[in-house]
Amino acid sequence: MLAALTKPLEEITRTDLDELSARGWPESENVEYKRELHREGNQADPWYSGKDISDASKKKIFKELVAFANTSGGRLFVGVEETSDRPPRASAVHPVPRCCELAERLEQAIVNSIDPPLTFYRVVGIPTNGNGDGVLAAEVSASYNGPHRSSDLRCYVRKGTNSVPVGMREIHDMVMRLSRRQDEIRQRLAERRELFHEWIPRRLIVQNLQVAFRVTAIPVGAPLYQDRIFGNRLISQPLKNIVGKWVSSPSNAHTQRFEIPMIVGSERPILGGTRWADSWDQRSIQQVILRDGIVDVWFKCPWYNRSGHPDSVLFFDWIIAASANVLVRLDSFREAAQAPMCEYGLEVEILSTNGAADCAVQLVIGPIARLLGSAFETPAMLGRYSVGDRDRVMNLIARDLQEACGVANDQETLEIDWSA
Repeated sequence: MLAALTKPLEEITRTDLDELSARGWPESENVEYKRELHREGNQADPWYSGKDISDASKKKIFKELVAFANTSGGRLFVGVEETSDRPPRASAVHPVPRCCELAERLEQAIVNSIDPPLTFYRVVGIPTNGNGDGVLAAEVSASYNGPHRSSDLRCYVRKGTNSVPVGMREIHDMVMRLSRRQDEIRQRLAERRELFHEWIPRRLIVQNLQVAFRVTAIPVGAPLYQDRIFGNRLISQPLKNIVGKWVSSPSNAHTQRFEIPMIVGSERPILGGTRWADSWDQRSIQQVILRDGIVDVWFKCPWYNRSGHPDSVLFFDWIIAASANVLVRLDSFREAAQAPMCEYGLEVEILSTNGAADCAVQLVIGPIARLLGSAFETPAMLGRYSVGDRDRVMNLIARDLQEACGVANDQETLEIDWSA
């Protein structure tokens, strides 16, 4: 599939857009082109003369986004001319003025114009010249929160290359389908929680005091599936250490290395997927990737014994590193399944056991193992986070971990080096 349809919107370039035209890529249930904003007769939208975008143009765009959300997700490109073929094909870039400003206006307007609110969407401007003109690109995932309706109070779906309104019977069918999908998601997450808890021994002996965490990601927008997972390097890779940067201001930032507690180096096939696993010094870690798109990282270790007094301790860094690895793997799965817009949900669970009883856990941070605030009770569940922008999700996880320890941090932003 072409880069303009698989890359994150923020990474699409003029070259990627030109490739759409050179290949004559067709419109589909998941792709829509518009040469320009809505034209009233021979009159161009006021945006082209330096004024605000018209309500008519907004409604046309919202209609397409609602239809994508109610069907299987998709991407809209405004500023890409299409042919008169059936289906229409991309033929040339036709830049829209001030595309980045237009994207900001529309992203703000979407919040109050689509009901219920979309759970996962992006709107960006892709400049194609030095004047700020370019293509407006919008991406919406298939939504589990619908059915959605546009600002004209109508509910739309994609049928082929068209966005069409639907009646009450179809809306009822959509509600039932989404309800079944949500039940399925809850069941799969409950299964992962159950298996994780079985993985943690709960015997009434000191030698089996355990502290553990898991990071689980599951497709929620639409079902995904891949036949081959084991040995598929497009999807399955070992866990890696992560480099990030804490930024409090443009002139004040410091780099931190978030290390996986053990480097997982052995892969083996399992029923329905693959697993990378490793054990050392009573510690165990595993990464599981299943055919239906679930990505799981589990870690457990004994309580830390300090001066004869065991403590339930986890490193903040380990949870951050595991979460970042899961985000990378789910993106790889989406790309391999050719469903880059499929929304994922992610949850983090922290568990500490004193034999059969659950108890508090203490997080420590950094290479000198500085205590992070106070201990908090377990089991503790963070999320479910909607996985859109990866940096936003990582900052939500970091903030929630800190707040669980009684630490408020609204001064620093975490930036992960995803290229590394």
